[in-house]
Amino acid sequence: TIIFVTHEMQEAACLGDRVVLFSPHPGRIQEHFQIDLPRPRDINSVSLAEHATEIREALKRHLNSELVEVVQ
Repeated sequence: TIIFVTHEMQEAACLGDRVVLFSPHPGRIQEHFQIDLPRPRDINSVSLAEHATEIREALKRHLNSELVEVVQ
């Protein structure tokens, strides 16, 4: 088992079979993403970009919900 830590969604989707999105302070698991693409993977492929977009949108949702909690 290898664990990579990255802030780049495209890289995470390219390297991992599973991507885990953590919350900041304290780090808690927010979501899991299964990357079911065949290997070797092309970092510029459309299907990989779709996975990266899904991860990015989830990150935005979680960040926006945290901002709402802080403001209230």
